[in-house]
Amino acid sequence: MLLLVFAHPYPDRSRANQALLEAVRGLAGVEVRSLYDLYPGFDIDAVLDAILVEAAATAGAEVRENFNVNGLVVENGAVVGIRHGDTVERARIVIGADGRTSHVARAVEAQEYNTKPRLQYGFYSYFSNLPVDGMETYIRPNRWLGFAPTNDGLTIIVASWPYAEAQAYKANVEANFLATLRLVPSIASRLEGARREAPFLGGAVRGYFRKPFGPGWALIGDAGYNTDPITAQGITDAFHDAERCADAIEAWLSGAKPNDEAMADWQQERDAAVMPMYEVTSQIATLEPPPPEMRELHAAMHGNQEAMDGFASVISGAVSPVDFFSEENLGRIFAEPRQPVGQPPLVERATSSGLLPELESIPGT
Repeated sequence: MLLLVFAHPYPDRSRANQALLEAVRGLAGVEVRSLYDLYPGFDIDAVLDAILVEAAATAGAEVRENFNVNGLVVENGAVVGIRHGDTVERARIVIGADGRTSHVARAVEAQEYNTKPRLQYGFYSYFSNLPVDGMETYIRPNRWLGFAPTNDGLTIIVASWPYAEAQAYKANVEANFLATLRLVPSIASRLEGARREAPFLGGAVRGYFRKPFGPGWALIGDAGYNTDPITAQGITDAFHDAERCADAIEAWLSGAKPNDEAMADWQQERDAAVMPMYEVTSQIATLEPPPPEMRELHAAMHGNQEAMDGFASVISGAVSPVDFFSEENLGRIFAEPRQPVGQPPLVERATSSGLLPELESIPGT
């Protein structure tokens, strides 16, 4: 097999590369991998990856670097191992933690559900001499800005536009990025002494859930579920997902539960845990003005530090939207006399307007 690795940030603009791809994609024995599809924005987090690999090795995992999986071994409809060149490695279960473009998911034809289109297109870069005190976010009409400290004394800045405006954004990234920052005057003044230390990177991703298990296989992290990055839930969700999957496998291998039951329970737990924030994230990622119910809630929270902290905890993933938007919690934030006459409770209006998912729609719950 010939592996063609293709890298171009805007392949739709390059007639030469389009012709090349069209010529080779139909050839037998040729596999094309686009690095910009595998890593939108060409962002490969080498720092975090190194930490995770070291932690896995310390915990007792066998780590093999420079090891390519060329395919799955399937017998009688069940995955029983992987192929590495001419070598076959057998296992009772193969776990795909191989991201959005998961080869495992594609090979087993994992079913998708509750999908979302690409909603926003963000560019980001890293700046030195730009200190920040924790995470900062700014919302302007059809625009979103985020600042956060990261490693090596650098600050990451993300500026997002609606996906429908992606081509216009990409036409002049630096000018449009800076113009977005200038929508917040206090940011412009803080950037005077800052220096950009990396190129602009950008991309957009769609949201989806995939059935995360089947005979001899499982999918964790982005391979099994993906949400828009605007609320930065992905890595945390992946850690929780891996832990739940490990618990399910232990229940199966120990004989506590049959395989199908243990893995189905894991899927239901995963979906119930992440679906509410998935819906909230998707709403935020549209970059549209919040619906009247949310504006009403924002007004009620103004000056209420406990409520504002609770809302920030929802966005950070520390508190479930189901808990924050519960009638009991909203009752503490919203004085009952302020409830508009003739309106149902805010939690009901938030659910019907799409701010909260209908939990009974989650498969298996």
